[in-house]
Amino acid sequence: MLILGLEASTASAKAMLYDSGADRLVDLASQPYPREIADIKTMDPQAVSEELFRLGHRLLNGRRKIDLIVLSSIWHHSGVLLDEKMNPIGRLRTWADTRAGEVVESFLQEKGLSESIYQRTGNPPHTTYGYYQWLQLLKDKGMRPEQVHAFMALPDYLYYRFTDKRMVSTMTASASGMMNIHDLEWDLSLMERAGISPDQMSVLVDPEHTEPLAVRAAEALGLPQGIPILVTGADGACNQIAVGGLEPGIMTLSVGTSGALRISGTRPLLSAGPLKNWSYYGAERHWINGAATNGAGSCLEWFLQLYGLPFSDLKRLDKELEGRDGLLPDAPLFLPFQFGERSPGWDASRLGGWMDLSPVHDQLHLYYSVLEGVLFNLYQCSLLLQELGGGPDKILISGGIVQSPVWLQLAADLFGVPLGLTSLEHASLLGAIMIGRKVLGDLSSLRQVKHTPASYIHPRRNEALAERYQRYLFWYETTAAKEPTR
Repeated sequence: MLILGLEASTASAKAMLYDSGADRLVDLASQPYPREIADIKTMDPQAVSEELFRLGHRLLNGRRKIDLIVLSSIWHHSGVLLDEKMNPIGRLRTWADTRAGEVVESFLQEKGLSESIYQRTGNPPHTTYGYYQWLQLLKDKGMRPEQVHAFMALPDYLYYRFTDKRMVSTMTASASGMMNIHDLEWDLSLMERAGISPDQMSVLVDPEHTEPLAVRAAEALGLPQGIPILVTGADGACNQIAVGGLEPGIMTLSVGTSGALRISGTRPLLSAGPLKNWSYYGAERHWINGAATNGAGSCLEWFLQLYGLPFSDLKRLDKELEGRDGLLPDAPLFLPFQFGERSPGWDASRLGGWMDLSPVHDQLHLYYSVLEGVLFNLYQCSLLLQELGGGPDKILISGGIVQSPVWLQLAADLFGVPLGLTSLEHASLLGAIMIGRKVLGDLSSLRQVKHTPASYIHPRRNEALAERYQRYLFWYETTAAKEPTR
């Protein structure tokens, strides 16, 4: 049986054909969005869905026998308002858009409210989450909640375009800031506070739920209507599934545009201290506990823009670092918060930059410190998870970082364990396809999905790096807000 997989990430559209019975990839295509469609912070959701239709049509190339369509997208880390004709009222805002900081601050000012919300939803109040994006959008557009027909994020908007049904999986909605992580229902008290009624929200469904392909979407893809479509999956959760990460003790470390650490368990893990991880729902009564950072590849892109360098210059800089054994102990320290902070401090207004900077530092020093600072932030998050009992037996690493041997070695040295290099391309889309294979009956459980790393990066003893991490913590704490925004 043939599965068509379609994914809308923050930067590109992807399409995959997969033979479920033979468990093999048939064909694959990807297409970066034109900048006018998506600029990391905002997206035109209608145009994004059209890009998916076009790419899917191109990949199918006349094929009409498709047994299942699966969709994947970013978590519910975005927000868009829709009118009565289901047209977006302006652009969709993603996790990288921090304008909702003003709304978040109003929640943080109420004593005990932030902690109560976190313990119910698994999401600390933050601009990342759709709930706060919706409230800020209402404010910016001068609208009252009752003037909006529907509140959506990218996953349920895409599903609507394919099925004409307003549905969202508990997997993706668990990262909206408005779903109870324990009973997997919308949090009514947060809805009441915002003035949002249940009929303005997408219906929550299981991650294995399907609906038939609608007429307009079928025409756009060149397929017959009625083909079952799996409800949109969340890229992070699907990535975890693709690498066998529903098994206990497997931590995935993803370093792409943003960074993330994830480890699965049979219950949510929630911090009682001021520094917070997050807990989202995965599938099959497994929760994904983790942490995410805004500053990863986004900081590298910023660095390249700062120097006016092409992307290809990263290889030149890596070669220079290799000549110095991949470590510059005299480099400045970098705080990767140009796009605000998610984990562990959740301060959306936090600023980033270099510390201990002097005239002797050159372009290579600054480049190295960006690589290092991104990893320091992620390592800090991993220690928090370990304190909660979410320590890993092994770590699997993926994302753009795998293109840089220097960055990979630095990560292994810092985390102090061998890092399994996943050989899976487009793992999040493949994870959605694995859920599809279960729906088709080719898998009885998602825990059957296994992955053997292509290779391992082994750590070296690195006392200098450990010392620099302590210096990073000093600057992290020194530059924190005087009044913690929690």
